[in-house]
Amino acid sequence: MQKHQKWSKIESIYERLFIQLTTADKEAVNAIPNNFERHYMARTALTVKRMQPHIIQHTLYDDAIDVITGSIIESMPTWCPCFLENFYVVLKKPHKNIKALWGCFESNYLIICGDTVGGRSISSLFFIDFENKKYDFGSIDTLYDGSVETDNTTGFYFVRFLLTLGLLLEAEKTPLLVKTDSRKCSPAIYGNKLTKKHHAVLIKKSFSEKMKEYSTVRVRGFLRNQAYGESWSKHRIVYIAPFERQQKVIKKDSE
Repeated sequence: MQKHQKWSKIESIYERLFIQLTTADKEAVNAIPNNFERHYMARTALTVKRMQPHIIQHTLYDDAIDVITGSIIESMPTWCPCFLENFYVVLKKPHKNIKALWGCFESNYLIICGDTVGGRSISSLFFIDFENKKYDFGSIDTLYDGSVETDNTTGFYFVRFLLTLGLLLEAEKTPLLVKTDSRKCSPAIYGNKLTKKHHAVLIKKSFSEKMKEYSTVRVRGFLRNQAYGESWSKHRIVYIAPFERQQKVIKKDSE
């Protein structure tokens, strides 16, 4: 009798994440001998289940990526961006050797999978408690204050990148421009034939021109968790565009 192959962590504390998978899905995952590949396939399978029957793909252009990676979050909101509920992101040109990212936020866990230029798979899972602004390694704010190394292709980088993108898509006065393409086709993830609604994500022309006017940027663009309403009881995300401090009156390149 063949011994049942366990899912490692998936079979214990993460089991509730994968309750949506069918018996056939689990058998296919269990048949994979490599532990990393088994987790990667299980997480991807769950993401596809969340996306069915239609997938929304966001294709990021270089200028949009520059805004995402250059922005910080002044104070993390206490809710999960809708974008993270299930996402499929394709980069127009590979960024840090990353071609595509997909995943979902389920039971307080952010699942991130992806592909790199060299064919390497990305598979990460983070616990995030948005209400208390915490994740596996402490306060979420540490992703933006320099306490955590995020300038590489570690899981921390992916979490920060996706959080920032999700909030930029929801922010008022956002510099991002989303163009919807009605074409439908099948994405190359998990082999499923899903229809696709495509969104091209780039920056607004007015914002691009504004950026070119600056010779020196002292303050980077950032997302503000702004209080409003009666007794400041409500909050909304507002994007603050890059600007120069007023005391900077002489530009070096004007000499």
